[in-house]
Formats: sequence, structure tokens, C-alpha cells
Amino acid sequence: MDIPLNAKVYTKDGHVGRSMCIIVNPIKQNVTHFVLRRKDEFGYQELVPVALIKETTPDMILLNCHTHELAELAPFTKSEFIELNPNHASDPAGLDYAMFAWPYSPYDVSSPPMITVEQIPYDELGIHRGAQVEATDGRVGRVGEFLVEPENCHITHLVLHENHFWGDKAVTIPIAAIDKIETDVVRLKLSRDEVKKLPHLAAQS
Repeated sequence: MDIPLNAKVYTKDGHVGRSMCIIVNPIKQNVTHFVLRRKDEFGYQELVPVALIKETTPDMILLNCHTHELAELAPFTKSEFIELNPNHASDPAGLDYAMFAWPYSPYDVSSPPMITVEQIPYDELGIHRGAQVEATDGRVGRVGEFLVEPENCHITHLVLHENHFWGDKAVTIPIAAIDKIETDVVRLKLSRDEVKKLPHLAAQS
């Protein structure tokens, strides 16, 4: 079974978005979730367990559920505020006092900056669209998709796309040739010449 990146995602009701990230357990070498980015204007992102996948192709993921059931999924991103003055709780002239005294306070009461944090499960890693694949002597391309066993989603192969020395081609790399999976980087045990000698296919658009 393919679990592709940047693939259209469908439920029983129709098209709902695209796959933007694949969540893997680097120790067990299996895929646990993928991230669905909704096609609406807000681009809401959700963690979809691979158990919900009914069928896939290199450019499509079909889920075995209805669209309204996606509301039960965990969000992939969470917004958090950065504390500008961590000591303000004990400071009578701190941020709380300044906001209470508005509009007469001379203190800066602008909203603290906000960051978006990805909710990747503990001990797992995210592989985003465009994640790099590194041979022992340099970059060879980007992750296109993972091939997994349907029973336990154990990774069997990595499909590599977009390499400058073979053009618009794809190559399937067995899991035994993967040295390490890190956040947005897959490191191979092979050199670039060894990868170049593997069988190539026309890349899917």
C-alpha cells in the first residue's frame, strides 16, 4: 500500500483535502498517521490514523469514513502564545497590571506573539512534503511516498522523486537501504552512484 505525500484525500462523501505530512515511528519503522490539510479556506490540519485508510494510489488516499467523522480526529497544529515577561505574575507593574489599567497605562499591552506547534506523537517524527533524501555522499532527491505492509503499516520501501542526475524519475528504495529516519530527512546507506544504478520509473505527477 502506498502512503503518498501531496495526494488528494477522499472520504465516502468526496474530496476533503491533501496529505501534507506522514508520521513515522523511526524505531519500529512503521507509519502511524498522515496529516490531512482540509481544502477549505482555513486549511485545518488533522492527524489521520492509517487504520482509516481504505485504498491508495500514488496520488490518492481514500478513507473508510464519512466527512463528518473527521471532526473526531486530533488536530495536527496548536497555536500557543509566547510569554513576553515570564515574571509578570509577581511584578505589580507587569503585563497583567498594564492590561487592567488600559487605556491609561503607559506600558506596552500589545498582544504577545503566537506560534504554531505541530502535535507529533511522542517518539515519532514528521516527514513533510519536500523532505530530503540523503545518500552517504549528498542529497539525491525528495520523499515521494512510503510503501507499507497493509497489515501493520511497516515500511517496506521509500519512493524517491526528483533527482538532478536522472531527471523526472522515481526509484524505489528498500527499507534495508535506509540508515536512519529523522525529521524531514531520510538518510540512506547507499552512495549516489549506488542509488543511480537502481531501477527507475517515470515519476507520477
